Amino acid sequence: MRAILKKLKFQNFKLFIVIVALFGPLSLSYAQLSSSASVWDVEGNWLIFYEVQDGYYELPMDITSENLNTGSFSGTDNQGYLISGDVSGSAIQFSDPIIGGYGGSFQGQIVAGGTMDGNMSDNNGHGIWYGGFGTLSGQAILETPDSSSTVSLLGISLSCIAIFRRKWETLRPD
Repeated sequence: MRAILKKLKFQNFKLFIVIVALFGPLSLSYAQLSSSASVWDVEGNWLIFYEVQDGYYELPMDITSENLNTGSFSGTDNQGYLISGDVSGSAIQFSDPIIGGYGGSFQGQIVAGGTMDGNMSDNNGHGIWYGGFGTLSGQAILETPDSSSTVSLLGISLSCIAIFRRKWETLRPD
């Protein structure tokens, strides 16, 4: 009876090793691919221009923080109003109360060289006006976010291998 139990445990252990061998590398490869993708870092000083129905305007802004893993960023304009937005791939969107306390919404792309261009709208008590925007100064930089998720998966896999090795030593048939 004991020999049969040992054989069953050994067969279950072999099946588990096969599953880990087949699917473990896939999860590590996915983590390595997803964490090694480059993202745009938009932190820094920017001078944005925009044009709407009543004219041309410039908007100095300072992006002071960005989470490279999520793409969320924030900062202030030259009047101290909060700017907040997101970067996803080369798409960027942000909002700013702009000078005078009315709202501006910007949606665009980060293009070659790290500059931005796109469309914007504002609501300065006259209804919504639409226009275009671009950058006069400032540059986004391609960065690679923290790859700690790959390290933690690798650590878990190595821990599992050590546990299986100990199990193997105790279950190995003679």
